[in-house]
Amino acid sequence: MTVPEQENIPENELKFRLLGDLKEELLYGVPEEQRETIKAQLLELGLVYKAASFIKSKKEPNPEAPEQWHWPQVHFFIKALIALNEKSVFYEWSHVLEKRQACFPGNCIYELLEWGSKDLDFAEMILPSLGELCQFLAPFYSEFSIFSRDLQKQAFLFPKKEQKLFAFKQFRKQNPKEAFEYFKLQFPNLKGTEKQNALWILKYGLTESEIIELRTVCDTKKQVILLELIKLNLCLPETAFYKTTKSNFQTKLAQGNLDQFQFENFSIKQTECTIEQIIKVLPLSLIQNEEEALKYIDWIEKNDQENALLNAMKSYPDSNFSYWYFNILLAQNRLNENFPTALLSSGLDHIKFTKACIKWIDETGDALDVEAFLHFINSEKHFWSDELLVKIIGLRKNLALDRKYDFDIFWQLLPYKLNPNSNYVKSIPSECKIHFNKLIHFDTIISFRKLIRNMKSN
Repeated sequence: MTVPEQENIPENELKFRLLGDLKEELLYGVPEEQRETIKAQLLELGLVYKAASFIKSKKEPNPEAPEQWHWPQVHFFIKALIALNEKSVFYEWSHVLEKRQACFPGNCIYELLEWGSKDLDFAEMILPSLGELCQFLAPFYSEFSIFSRDLQKQAFLFPKKEQKLFAFKQFRKQNPKEAFEYFKLQFPNLKGTEKQNALWILKYGLTESEIIELRTVCDTKKQVILLELIKLNLCLPETAFYKTTKSNFQTKLAQGNLDQFQFENFSIKQTECTIEQIIKVLPLSLIQNEEEALKYIDWIEKNDQENALLNAMKSYPDSNFSYWYFNILLAQNRLNENFPTALLSSGLDHIKFTKACIKWIDETGDALDVEAFLHFINSEKHFWSDELLVKIIGLRKNLALDRKYDFDIFWQLLPYKLNPNSNYVKSIPSECKIHFNKLIHFDTIISFRKLIRNMKSN
């Protein structure tokens, strides 16, 4: 990757004139002895520039920002990746950083916060690796306040429902006991589905004593609340209720009598659940093998409750069940663009994902639904093994598929999904190498991914 040459900036030119000058100075690096001055002026300028969205804080603005490493050589490249919304790179990078207890470079934090404030799924992905610079800046900018650990402790004061739930989830993960006490105080004030969604977040760090306490805190006369409490209890395999439910379910499943299944002895106020409610609440980990999965899915289809099953798959991602369901759908020729294949793959671990992809290609041949397959392989959490890479590149040789589909989208994914250290990289055909522009193309993406995988902790 081409690295910009270091520019010698005279000391008297370091004062900020306009944002454009500031941008150039930061991108090309600042002499070590000028860093403290630069940081203080940068924060001052930022607070003035963003004054319209300033959040009142108990803390006075402090120009002494925490140290966070900078990587100016790749600043333009990172900005280009952000502009393209290339989540896979940042999923990979954040995973590497989290393992090494490291953080993103300070010179790309603002852009990442901007992206994350608009896409909370992405925000959750990168949050552990944003570093203390993020925590320092977040309270001063209203659009970034969702990232502040201090403000997350008042999660339900955020204006939007998704912001409230995102903040409460982070609070619960950081400090389960304090978050539980906050939940108890705020529960009566929550509106509509906020109550069910906030209850489900309590699964992080959940204890049996909390379940017992929640039965008195929550209004179990409402069926939707009672069902959320049952779901929470089923997150604790050591409880008597979980064991009873598992035994009852497996007995009814073996007998072919699931219509008679009900949750037993959870609450004296409990009313009978519908089949749809049961399917949404039952954890998929209760299914022990593919034969049981087939029986369960047959029962669901007979009752026309496939949407309820998809909801359960969102609540209880289970790699074994997802793989068994994949096999059943493949055998029934139902893996097409009308089925949410992205949801199916999101529950798979890397080994089962790879097996499923290869099996799908091998068993369908000319009949492969390429659109459905593309959705299946496009999750940011999944990367392609060498064996899968060879299979995908080989698709272009299938004349029947080539006449029907445009494979360019696969080649656009290729540099983000393959193993950048693979021996196959050098042998990839030129027709499979995308070239967006001089900055973003196959070789620069591979080079950057090698760098982030091999760089030492900062």
